[in-house]
Amino acid sequence: MNFSWKLPSHNQPTPHAYTIPTHDTPPPPPTNIELNDPILYNRVYRVHICTTHHYALRNLARHLLNKHTLSLRQRREIIATYADDDCVSPEQIESPIELVDPIKGLAAPVTVYQCQASTCRVIQSNHDNIRKHANQEHGWRKSQDQPTYWNIVQAQTFFTSRNLIKYFVV
Repeated sequence: MNFSWKLPSHNQPTPHAYTIPTHDTPPPPPTNIELNDPILYNRVYRVHICTTHHYALRNLARHLLNKHTLSLRQRREIIATYADDDCVSPEQIESPIELVDPIKGLAAPVTVYQCQASTCRVIQSNHDNIRKHANQEHGWRKSQDQPTYWNIVQAQTFFTSRNLIKYFVV
């Protein structure tokens, strides 16, 4: 069904007809692009990742409210989209032990220091901290034979809060 009427034109003496379509059915639901959806769900690690801020989320609703300028409707739609996802708490995330490809959505890999001890999984972002670790935990002393006790590697972390940072090699 269409409604038509004529409106006067300011530039021309003869009016033009305008037609506005009506919808007998409601419009389709908005897509993720229309919702401005910045969230990814990683099924392997069972976390939501914000692709705008590049870290995993502890609380999706709170993050969307505090960190994004989304309408209430947009936030509700995004939350509903991910409501059935099986997420774990930050403490339950099992960071990769072996080398993995960079995880989509997280911040780009950074240069860090990984302890060389075969049974040690310590990774530090600070050179002084890895040096202290090697000295205190493994009795390492700098020498010509062993000038370092760590490898320089690329790593990511799921979280950026200081107490939740756990680097893994990518």
